[in-house]
Amino acid sequence: MHRSALRHGLGIDEVIGLWSVGLEDTWLDDLDPTRLLRVSLDEAGRPWELVGLVFDGGGRHLVIHAMPLRKGTIDLVRRAR
Repeated sequence: MHRSALRHGLGIDEVIGLWSVGLEDTWLDDLDPTRLLRVSLDEAGRPWELVGLVFDGGGRHLVIHAMPLRKGTIDLVRRAR
């Protein structure tokens, strides 16, 4: 977990929980490491967007971004489907 993922008021356990129960995701690029955009809901049903770097073929993730979901983000995920 990178500290930048905590800038919008979430705690470490909350970000880990959101990442682990993601509803939808899409790859943002194919660089190394790749960036994965994930949409998730918190316990209150509020939508969040998270971005993580993916290492070792998906074996390790470093969450670098977590914030309330923006309309543009959900549009991006839907277009990627």
